[in-house]
Amino acid sequence: MKHTSSTMIMQRMLDLVSGLVRRRKRKKQVRLFFGNHTFVLRKVKQMRRGEKKKDSESTQIERERGNVRENCKAKLTVVYDGFNFVVKTFIEEYTHPLATPSRVHLLRSHHGVSDTKIKLVKKFSNVNIPLYQQFELLETQASGHESVGFIERDLRNFERDEREKIKGHDAEMLYEYFKSEEDKDSDFFFKFEIDNNNRMTRCFWVDSVARKAYTHFGDMVVFDTTYNTNRYAMIFAPLVGVNHHGQTTIFGYGFLSNETFDSFV
Repeated sequence: MKHTSSTMIMQRMLDLVSGLVRRRKRKKQVRLFFGNHTFVLRKVKQMRRGEKKKDSESTQIERERGNVRENCKAKLTVVYDGFNFVVKTFIEEYTHPLATPSRVHLLRSHHGVSDTKIKLVKKFSNVNIPLYQQFELLETQASGHESVGFIERDLRNFERDEREKIKGHDAEMLYEYFKSEEDKDSDFFFKFEIDNNNRMTRCFWVDSVARKAYTHFGDMVVFDTTYNTNRYAMIFAPLVGVNHHGQTTIFGYGFLSNETFDSFV
């Protein structure tokens, strides 16, 4: 079978064999060269293909796990020669029931965080919406969890990958944030110090709200250095006081690398 509308036809073929799910560790794509032509061969095999190997010699007791391999022979082989898709092999017979429409989104090949959802999730994170509430909002927007396009674990994995990307660049991002706040707030002030290895040793910042609070309630100031819980083991040292309602108010913020005399000067 040859088709010229490559994108549309390929999507239809994948819809027909939606039960064929590739194993992530066994993606096969072979390029064949014949003269001036390049052929791309792609094989899509069932995730239930093959059988689970049994180790009769092992005496170690292992936790019982579900077996998804049922020696299913369903397979689709498509060759793309640069112009047309050619279906070389198509075995449709299954040895197991296919996933129901309400559970298709749980298959690994059928869910992933799209670029649109990524932009929306980043906006949620910017306003400090917890991750589980982010997924609930996406469920409400899509009218059900099966229509979101991914599962909550995918969202958590995405957040983890984002944290890994900025790991080691937190100080640079903090400095850039201070500079942007300085442009927006004329009363914003910060002091940023680094060592010989360009690592942040201490910083202090205050905004217009904190300055105004100090003007009215600065009779008593508490310098608290008991917070030391972030990954870089730096000390968070806020300057706090009490307003006319008996509530805690912030006069300034600081990060210190240690509690030596030089850090406080």
